[in-house]
Amino acid sequence: MIQHLLREGAGEGIDNELVSVAPDGFEAQADWTNLRSPETYLGYAQGHNLDSPDGVAYDEPRSYVAPESLQLNTWALAGTGR
Repeated sequence: MIQHLLREGAGEGIDNELVSVAPDGFEAQADWTNLRSPETYLGYAQGHNLDSPDGVAYDEPRSYVAPESLQLNTWALAGTGR
């Protein structure tokens, strides 16, 4: 149906053949077999493994400084957060 609508709107130049997709880069599926990092949740209640020198500030403004490098499965913030 999409191809039909494209042909209808564009006229000539829309092929009827299907294409195969070679996903790589951002399109590639995660390598679940060899993945060494769990999902990361950054929400208020589920944020874990924050690698910030002063830790997290709940319910108060804080200026965060990111470390020079991150360890596996950690994350950081930089800037003023609330």
